[in-house]
Amino acid sequence: ADSGPVLPTLVISESDYDQSSTDTMEFLELHNDGPAAVSCSGLTVEFGNGALAGIPIYLAQPLGCGTILPGGFYVLGSTALRATLPVGCASEQLGGGGANLIQNATNSGGTTGDAVRLVLAAEPTPLVIDSVAYDVAVPGWGEGAPAPADEGSFVDSLQRRPADRDTDDNAADFFLLPPSPCLPPPP
Repeated sequence: ADSGPVLPTLVISESDYDQSSTDTMEFLELHNDGPAAVSCSGLTVEFGNGALAGIPIYLAQPLGCGTILPGGFYVLGSTALRATLPVGCASEQLGGGGANLIQNATNSGGTTGDAVRLVLAAEPTPLVIDSVAYDVAVPGWGEGAPAPADEGSFVDSLQRRPADRDTDDNAADFFLLPPSPCLPPPP
């Protein structure tokens, strides 16, 4: 019997979408928590705007990497952020590479969130590998309760702790911690 496709062992492990003033250091990090390298072929990161009806995708970016090694990280980031990454960190430019690339989640009333998901192109419909909603629940996106908001702190990022923890509940898996792209979260 066919048990369906073998899904990649990738998780969205960190995101920093809000800095003080103009958001120039934004990034999204993926982590391979499996024992084998994962091909990036057919994988796309989609960002959804929770403030608008139907949660439109405002950025869909196919991954440009060949593979992500076991235990490895892969960063999609702004041009400014990528210039600060550790030597050897696998990365690619997010969107146009400038500022304000990732939605900042909440509005002033705290009633809307935003979300990001990793999808594998498949027929008849794409398969969601991992999905994170942050600040406020976003219908059809995220896992369980939403991750906390990065708003206001400006010095933190949303991080899965540990990087491979995936309980299918964003509120249980993500914490606000100092940004650490391409590195495991602090203990």
